[in-house]
Amino acid sequence: MDEKVTVFTYVKQVLKVYGLTVLIFIIFNQVIGDKAMGHSSLFSMGKGALSIATLLQLLAFIVCEVGLDFLVLKSRILNIASVALRKLIFLVLTVFAVAGYAVILRWFPVDDIHAWAGFCISFAICLLFGFLFSWLEEKSENKKMAGALDKMKHMD
Repeated sequence: MDEKVTVFTYVKQVLKVYGLTVLIFIIFNQVIGDKAMGHSSLFSMGKGALSIATLLQLLAFIVCEVGLDFLVLKSRILNIASVALRKLIFLVLTVFAVAGYAVILRWFPVDDIHAWAGFCISFAICLLFGFLFSWLEEKSENKKMAGALDKMKHMD
């Protein structure tokens, strides 16, 4: 958590999350692209492609989300809160950000309960992928640290 944050760290994280997000949207596009065409600006081109507008909207959203991540989870600003509380704050802010983007950018008709249900399901899937990716990354880092610590112990 006390990782030094630089512009390069931020850009690297944005690109990593953006790449994963675009991959997920490519999969969603192949599954629901034609069905969502006409209902969602995200899938305006159907199964055929993701529009430049969609890719830029996703990029803008990811830039905001990574900013929230650094602000809430990695900065010392909220260091007084427990890790669990910071993660909860991040999740709540993310839900509001996603809902805000969905309404403002007309990602789907806001008065359609089925669209909200589909959106919630896809958001939950993306959230699970994110948690799984973070967990695997943390597990890998912990293994590296344990190996380095073990090496240092044997040097004495």
